[in-house]
Amino acid sequence: HSDDAVEEEFSLFKGKNFVFDQRCVGELTESEEVTDDVLGRCFQCGEPCNHHTNCSNLMCHGLILQCSNCATTMLGACSEACKHEYVKMESMTPDEQRNYRKANALKWKPKNPNSLKYIKFRPASPELLQEA
Repeated sequence: HSDDAVEEEFSLFKGKNFVFDQRCVGELTESEEVTDDVLGRCFQCGEPCNHHTNCSNLMCHGLILQCSNCATTMLGACSEACKHEYVKMESMTPDEQRNYRKANALKWKPKNPNSLKYIKFRPASPELLQEA
């Protein structure tokens, strides 16, 4: 019962408590800092990073850790292929974007995720998916 909770000075948990599916989320936040520790690394450059974001290419939408420098350079995308798709779709109207995503989304998702033996991460670009 939360009224009986005792405020602790020391936590066994470190970093951020990240909620990826919006359960138990209050005050419109996705994560709560438990400690100041930065435990993750940027998906692109490997710098220490605790910021979770989804790839800006809505056909990929992979969840990654991305630092602010890479977010700026990559326009929020997880790869050059996704950045290219994001830029392409930004020049389209909302209806054109929707139709384009419907026509191309399957290129960005594996038919069977378990068949991607050598791909050690998600998201994966269409080039990698074709080789799998």
